[in-house]
Amino acid sequence: DDVKKMAAIKSPTEFFQLQGEIARRNFDAMVATTSKNTEMMMKLVNEAFAPISSRASVATEKFSKAA
Repeated sequence: DDVKKMAAIKSPTEFFQLQGEIARRNFDAMVATTSKNTEMMMKLVNEAFAPISSRASVATEKFSKAA
């Protein structure tokens, strides 16, 4: 679709407008993808450390009861 639009350009102004639209669309897609990847990574990290965190809580509780 973008190639067809590029072929139909008749002035430098149209070229720069289209180039700006394409850049903006690609930037928005990159931000969305990065956000999605960050969210998935945080979920993975939380799930990976959940057993360790629960064990630490149990150990802390035992030490506080013993003291």
